[in-house]
Amino acid sequence: MNRNVVLFMAYRVVSRLYFHLPVLFLLFWSLRAEYSTVTFLLAVYSASSTLAADIAPRLSRMMASARMVILGEGMKSLGLALLVIGTLPGSVSLPMLLVGQVIGGTGFALALAADGGLLRVVAPGADAKTLGVIQGRTQSMMFIATLVAGFIGGVLFDHEAHWAFYAGISASMASMVVILFIAEPQQQAAPAAAAGAPPPAAPAPLRLSRNQTTWVGFYAITRAFALAPFIGLLPLHFALQNVDPYLFGLVLGLFTLGGFIVALYGAPVIAWLGPQGGVWVTFTGIVASLGLFAVSDLLEYWMGISIFATSLAGILLLGIAAGAIRSVVTTRLDLQLLTMPQRIMVFSRMERMFGYLSAALLLSFGQLVERLSINATFGLTVLALLLTVAGSAAWLRMGAQPPATPSPAPNS
Repeated sequence: MNRNVVLFMAYRVVSRLYFHLPVLFLLFWSLRAEYSTVTFLLAVYSASSTLAADIAPRLSRMMASARMVILGEGMKSLGLALLVIGTLPGSVSLPMLLVGQVIGGTGFALALAADGGLLRVVAPGADAKTLGVIQGRTQSMMFIATLVAGFIGGVLFDHEAHWAFYAGISASMASMVVILFIAEPQQQAAPAAAAGAPPPAAPAPLRLSRNQTTWVGFYAITRAFALAPFIGLLPLHFALQNVDPYLFGLVLGLFTLGGFIVALYGAPVIAWLGPQGGVWVTFTGIVASLGLFAVSDLLEYWMGISIFATSLAGILLLGIAAGAIRSVVTTRLDLQLLTMPQRIMVFSRMERMFGYLSAALLLSFGQLVERLSINATFGLTVLALLLTVAGSAAWLRMGAQPPATPSPAPNS
């Protein structure tokens, strides 16, 4: 394993030290802002990262992957710094927080988009199997880094509200330093060789088949209904249960732990369950998890099961279901006849739909919780998911019907 690959793996681990992520909601909530304002700030981050993901491919044609990663990490650091400045005692500034979320979300999308390109730079000529081995080795380390950083971030926040964000800024700055040590002779040679070549032709418009459209939609819907509650509803739920800040990272880390379990053991289980089994595990897992949060008060009242215990089971189940989504979709999404640029376009479309739907759900959560209650919002989210899937299934069934053929004319 060459030096560049080791540095790349180090970058991936360091860049996933999200010390601030589990307590971001708590920082906004501590400002005594309305819940709808908090969800608006969270939705802005989601929408900004989705918009930036559309810009990233064009930007990648103008700068090397390493420089794009550095740009993204720098913007992430600036976004966190603006969140700190905008929440200083006596000088709270909503516009500052808004700008910080836009810059941070954009930086996250740019760094993430350049991540795959950087891997191909540090491992030139590597086949798909070798790249898969590198991806697999870093995946486990990334999960562990996120879990540990989340717990540490909660402890730091418990001491002082901004310490977790200082740690997040330090992690992004350290990521930039790691990238600077990556030698990039291949990145310099490639543009020189192609200097006299004509610009690549624009990709042809992509038309998805009904099967592909189905699984692109399934990915966007299920991920949005799993991730949006995790970002916007679960932190409020645990805050209302007076969970200590230092435990926040540990509790929310159960979601990541669920994804980690799927990453380790999910593939053979999903293969054993079969295509339909994987779909039902994912879908019913999300519904059951959100349902547990919706009826947690009733379970405590009628059965003596504490709200906290129900919530722990719910968040772990949600993490497992969310972690299985990508595996289920990739086994059913037939892309064999598509070129690599077309496959990238399909995955970009999936992430775009997911990002905008997540932002819409976060905005709706803010309105529903203030008008009803958080338990009612969990219940309505389950209902919305069921109606969305039912509507999608009805649309697919109507589209699958063969066109009507005229009856033969009677013989005269």
